[in-house]
Amino acid sequence: MLPPLDSGRAYCPTYAPVTSPSGLLESRRLLSIVLLAITGAAATASDLRYALQSGDLFVYEHRAVSDPPGVPAESVASGAGFQNTRVRVWCLGSRGDRLRMLVDWHRVAAGNLPALHGAILLEMDAAGRYTVTPELAARLEPDAHLLEVLPPLPIAGGLTTAWGAAMDVRGYEYRYERAREVTAPEATQINFSMTESTCGPGGTVGGGQFAWDGQKAISGTSWLTEGTGTTTRHTWRLIGTRRQTPAWAERRQREADRLLQTWRSEDRLLRELLTQPEQRATTFAQLDRIWAAFGSDTDAADGSPLAELASARRSALYREQNTIVRDAGLVQRWTGTPVRPWTLPDLAGKARTSEELRRGVVLEICWDEGRASRRALAALGALRERDVQVLGYAIHRDPQQMQPTAAQCAPDLEQIWARPLLWADGLTDADLHRLAPLVRVVDRNGRIRGVWFCWRPDQDGPLRLARELVAEPAPPSPRRAPAGLRPLPPERAAAPAR
Repeated sequence: MLPPLDSGRAYCPTYAPVTSPSGLLESRRLLSIVLLAITGAAATASDLRYALQSGDLFVYEHRAVSDPPGVPAESVASGAGFQNTRVRVWCLGSRGDRLRMLVDWHRVAAGNLPALHGAILLEMDAAGRYTVTPELAARLEPDAHLLEVLPPLPIAGGLTTAWGAAMDVRGYEYRYERAREVTAPEATQINFSMTESTCGPGGTVGGGQFAWDGQKAISGTSWLTEGTGTTTRHTWRLIGTRRQTPAWAERRQREADRLLQTWRSEDRLLRELLTQPEQRATTFAQLDRIWAAFGSDTDAADGSPLAELASARRSALYREQNTIVRDAGLVQRWTGTPVRPWTLPDLAGKARTSEELRRGVVLEICWDEGRASRRALAALGALRERDVQVLGYAIHRDPQQMQPTAAQCAPDLEQIWARPLLWADGLTDADLHRLAPLVRVVDRNGRIRGVWFCWRPDQDGPLRLARELVAEPAPPSPRRAPAGLRPLPPERAAAPAR
């Protein structure tokens, strides 16, 4: 599954893993996001409900500027860390007591960035609780910051001056407070802070403010500092509204149903690449056909936003063919093969060996300094599973810089500096950080039985596979000859009795 290609983690093949040679596959998970809204600047608790109608459209301009540590300011100003995105929020109608929402975005070209397009479907109840369909869950996290245009506000019946919000899909917790100073009588000012509580630096990592006009958010700013030291500043504002007819929205709902079917077909075809890489030409032709067919089912002349998505998806798959094939080949090359023996330093510089640290069934996690890796490391570091060992592979350039994160996220985990080990498998530095956190499951015989790229703690595939391997019968121990007798050579030992 392809997330938006300019999202920092430009491409992460979430169509992996192959969990065993028998082809057991990771089931998709359902993500939940709590996005709550208020309907008036001086609203009471009973008024804090969405009142959207089929065909409603809000259009926002969203700008982001990243300041990586060590990058000259003139490089950022010239567009190296700049993104300009057009975000559209559609209400497609209701199904039962839930609203169906489409959020799409179009990346406006800036500097060397190509113009790209992505979308997610949300289902929302009147209190603003959203769920994301499984087919779209993996696409959400890289662009979750775009949902700032749908800011959380108090739940009906709760306090309307200060409130918290559930952890978002990136692992951040929010705290909101209505500003005491009235800066604009036509809008309510809301301030917020973001904290990261999983592990790592912790404390406040971001914050900002937005303005609410009684129906929707109309503008906002925010900042966020990643674990890598990069600070990203966001600015967004409402630039237009529109209302289509309910009949138009109903036609888009039917197209959305077809979209989900197309994504399921894409997932199936990408999984087939893992077991049949020699059929890649046929597979990519089928991928292009399913998106072309979806495009023909949408009505661009009727203003369908999904027609743009079909075209962008075909282009994205074409651009990423080589990356998809290379990563699928890596999964196939690893799965079922013996792990490499190694002698590598731990994070303190002491030489360790694979014979010393690998015991029984092993979960190996390759991690970097990013937020996703810290969350994964904390989850596996807290694992207490009988007969399942977890081994950490740090892939930062400087292993000593990883010691604080390892101590905070997984203090009891054995850690080694694994960068040379993965280099030996042909991975580049860009591959390492694009695929991290990377999880492999190794059986008692030292064979890799499952691989997960960009693993998330809510994916239970690695642990489920590890438990299956623990339950497998142990391999028979080799017979030892009685004392004083020499063991027979293999050809004699295998000969039938006469």
